[in-house]
Amino acid sequence: MTQQTQREALTTGGLLSSQRRVYVLLTLREVESPMRLPILVYETALREVDSPNDVTEEQLERVEITMRHVHLPKLEEHEMIQYDPENQQVSLADDIEELEAILEAIF
Repeated sequence: MTQQTQREALTTGGLLSSQRRVYVLLTLREVESPMRLPILVYETALREVDSPNDVTEEQLERVEITMRHVHLPKLEEHEMIQYDPENQQVSLADDIEELEAILEAIF
């Protein structure tokens, strides 16, 4: 994916329109290594609440379902992440210069 195409996917394509996808990208950027899906689900859910005590089993289930069926496939389709469902591993893609620049500008 070219940098121009990547920028368009991030901005006009609505890739960053979902707060949950932004949380996934920020979490993966912070750990700088592959992350197991259950941990990523928890870390994402944690960012969505005011206190760790507010994370419920129901919320974790909702986050996991939407990540598996919506957010991770979309991020992978746009080459922002690498997702291995069999091993439940998620990591940032190797070439994410444009993503880094946009995340730095936003955060």
